[in-house]
Amino acid sequence: MGSMFAALNVGIVGGTPATQTTAADVDIVNVIPGISGDNFGTFGISIRFSTFNTPPTRFDFVGAFSFAPVKNFVAVTSVAITMVSVAEFANSGDMYSVQLNGQALSNVPTLPGNRPTGTFIVLSAQDLRVGQNIVNIGITNDTPGGYTSSYLLYYARLTVEYTFLG
Repeated sequence: MGSMFAALNVGIVGGTPATQTTAADVDIVNVIPGISGDNFGTFGISIRFSTFNTPPTRFDFVGAFSFAPVKNFVAVTSVAITMVSVAEFANSGDMYSVQLNGQALSNVPTLPGNRPTGTFIVLSAQDLRVGQNIVNIGITNDTPGGYTSSYLLYYARLTVEYTFLG
């Protein structure tokens, strides 16, 4: 007995592509293996803020990364950063200060304690661009007085949601 197969090739003419949404994660800092036991300070990246000088002294983490979206990219719809850190010397009023490409700062209060803590900050989607980007992560505090705040940064990841024509 024989078999017969027929192939049908269908094409749609004149249709328009639909907007689709996807996301990309961009690792900025990843020294999570540095968190072990009670010895948190071994491999973290130190970020500090001190009011003992005028103006206050900041030691921030600054890193460059690239954002390369898929073909037919339309727009970035949201950007968020997830961080894991440990407070070495925390003070009341401490805030994480995150900046993309020199634009507006996003300040969020830190969490007290000397254990690893996770922080999630929503950033401005308009500040991210296709290609090279720069992120600045630091500590700030508007409380008057002489003090130093110091945190160890172990992990920072940007999650970028964007649309494209597909």
